[in-house]
Amino acid sequence: MAVAYHRSLNSFPWRSFMLPILKIILAAIIFISCSASGKGDPLILASSQLSQTGIAGMTIVFSGTITNLGPLPAGPGGELAIFNNDGSVVSNFQFLLPANFIVGPGETTTVIPFFSFTVVANPTLGPFVITYSIRESNALVFTANIQDVPEPSTMLLLGAGLAGLILRKRHISRLSLPKTRCGQHDCDRQRF
Repeated sequence: MAVAYHRSLNSFPWRSFMLPILKIILAAIIFISCSASGKGDPLILASSQLSQTGIAGMTIVFSGTITNLGPLPAGPGGELAIFNNDGSVVSNFQFLLPANFIVGPGETTTVIPFFSFTVVANPTLGPFVITYSIRESNALVFTANIQDVPEPSTMLLLGAGLAGLILRKRHISRLSLPKTRCGQHDCDRQRF
């Protein structure tokens, strides 16, 4: 009996019957979710600091403003950050938007922090790109230029070279002073 039932199930073209129904249901779900998300207020993100420089151990904070172009107040939710890196640069990544911020219709926030992270101890050097957005907002592309920390000996050599240049300049300027009648550079008036 079970074998006969199994054969009759396979002989019925249920796949060709159910596939169009599943497609219709899936299309309805997508349409409903898109129309619900389309009712969200359009937000515009802006920032005057799209690029920052960092070194190992430094915490970098990116911030900006949010403008609400919609007719309804907009609140928090839907933050997204995409990195161009496998994590060899960032530790302690945090979203910093206040949980209770509200942007009224036609309003722009003051500059508020979007996110922060700490550069790891031995980071991959070069530009590190973060694409950031909130709900249906535009995406901002932030760049953190990760540089190597100069060693103390390098800084010492640089300082010694700079001091040498200053002393040489003083020596040359002293030689270029006109000589007075007494033959000295810093001689006052010679008494007769």
